[in-house]
Amino acid sequence: MVIILEVYNTENKQKPLYTSEKVVVPKGSKEICIPYTMEKTYKGKTDEEKQKEDRERKDIQIFFKIKPVDTNLFLKYSNEEFENNLLTITNRGDIVEAYFCNSDDTEKQKFIEFGKVAHLKIYATNMKGREVEVLFFTRDKFLYSKNTTQNELTWKLWSDIETHNIKGEPFHSTKGKIDNKGELLVALDTSKCKLDKANIIAVFKIKGKEGKEKGAYIREWYSLILHSYPQLTKLAENEAAVKVGGLLGIGEVERVELEKKECICKQYDLIWGNKVSCEFRKKIVEIAKEIGLPQEKNKGANWLMAVIALETATKFSPTIGTFGKHKDDSKSGYVGLIQFGKAAAESLDIKRSQLIKMSAEEQLTYVKAFFQQKMFENKLKTMTDLYLAVNYPIACGQGANKNYVVYDDTNAAYDSNPIFKREKDEYFFDEKGKKHYYKGRKGKSYIWEFEEAVNELYEKGEKNRATYFSCLGKGELFINEFGLVQVTKIGNPYIINYGTEDTYSYIKKDGSKSVSAKHGDDWIKPEKASAISDAVYNLVKEFPNQKLHINDCSAYNPSYNLGHSKTGAHSRGEAFDCKFFTVNGEGTNDINSLTVEDIKINSRFIELLKETKQFTVFYADNGKIPGTKHASNHKDHLHVN
Repeated sequence: MVIILEVYNTENKQKPLYTSEKVVVPKGSKEICIPYTMEKTYKGKTDEEKQKEDRERKDIQIFFKIKPVDTNLFLKYSNEEFENNLLTITNRGDIVEAYFCNSDDTEKQKFIEFGKVAHLKIYATNMKGREVEVLFFTRDKFLYSKNTTQNELTWKLWSDIETHNIKGEPFHSTKGKIDNKGELLVALDTSKCKLDKANIIAVFKIKGKEGKEKGAYIREWYSLILHSYPQLTKLAENEAAVKVGGLLGIGEVERVELEKKECICKQYDLIWGNKVSCEFRKKIVEIAKEIGLPQEKNKGANWLMAVIALETATKFSPTIGTFGKHKDDSKSGYVGLIQFGKAAAESLDIKRSQLIKMSAEEQLTYVKAFFQQKMFENKLKTMTDLYLAVNYPIACGQGANKNYVVYDDTNAAYDSNPIFKREKDEYFFDEKGKKHYYKGRKGKSYIWEFEEAVNELYEKGEKNRATYFSCLGKGELFINEFGLVQVTKIGNPYIINYGTEDTYSYIKKDGSKSVSAKHGDDWIKPEKASAISDAVYNLVKEFPNQKLHINDCSAYNPSYNLGHSKTGAHSRGEAFDCKFFTVNGEGTNDINSLTVEDIKINSRFIELLKETKQFTVFYADNGKIPGTKHASNHKDHLHVN
């Protein structure tokens, strides 16, 4: 396909400032980059006259249009929409964005293992050729102002930053020059940090034109978290398709799509997909590839989903298991997605008390590490082998040998895993038709019995594929026919659905009735979901181990009654209920058990929600939490709308 780019000044929308040559977009490509540089022009001839013009130069606003040469080419967005997305061209030298990323800036990073090399990317305007010194501090050596949004990435006198923000020496510093695209990428060897667990802050220092030193610092949320063990959690991929911003010297520009593009989450349509987030499914696909499972139609990824479904009783919970009863690493017990036991956790250099505090997405790091152990090398040939690696590793590799005996009655595992008792003399039905399993008898568990059990979970998973695909965070928010999204599936690992996934049928937009299924009760308006996500991320910055344990929002069709008022906020997709926050991060349904510190966290969450301007009403029993109104039937949850 062939296209043309046109750039316009808002003061003259009829005549373009620039028209590109015809640009050929390769077949199958979903993104392009068209270079365009706006050069400064001067009326004066002397340096003094030019400097005066620079000081008095006003900002201008531009927008661009994409025109297909072939008029039959479909544009997802109209050019009128681009006219409403203006880009400001300024004469000021500014850093417009800075974040930690991988070496080629295709993926932002939030976590990194100690000793590995991180990279910091800077996008700047009007700073071509300027030298920037980058200083790296641990979080305890740098103090953010209370209202950070007014100060992050904003140049201040270096003396002010030294006085109010810097509380110690940087552990590393480096220098670099902004290139012709307005970009700078610097490397950071994390082994230079004296701590193997720390938050790393990047601070920038330049010499102003008037000779005074100035400084700015990275946004607080973009700080890098250094760990002594691998972490999988990261920020969204940097997948902007048209990076006009860097070339214009004005920062990142919204993506332009030349073809109708499906939500990327649909590429990760897996069995049991409606139980997990898009990010979870994406990582499952990545893990399946890295551990050598079949790739055609995500076959290996589906195997992995079936195994996790079996191990978690289809809950896909990172906290499920017997370890949660005592949370003592010195005792036996299993926890998480593949039921990590004491020995398995120790072999991965992690504690179960750490695993139980992770989100499902974070815990997948250790699922991958488990299967990458040398003992399973070249043995994960079948879905049964994949499950045996978890349940009984010594039998892994025998998945194709249906009559192989995994264990018999001399092993305690025989009676403790009745799901694999499938021979007629191993079970019976009572008078009510309920199935029971014999214990204490002689018997054997064969490969074919394991195979049947895993296949059953696989088949059930086919009926539980995702029906909603969320891409929140990159400007693409997919909503259902009633304009709602599932807040627990927008990719925020700190939002947990702790309630049951309600089963019901609802009336569709066309008046027909849906099938009765687990449609969920966590549907809410997109702007509300975004506000909740922002508030949770900001809360976690202040109280790192917190998670939002959310319960009722609305049904898939918000008018369906989930036990709330037919005319209330729940029936409009505007409200949610959640557990009260507690210091340990687990939350509680008992307001009377809250400590002073617990109340502080709840109060702060309410403040953060208010700041989004999306929520104004907060109900809790007896008004114990500042910012809430008394509601006698709200002893066990916080109501927000």
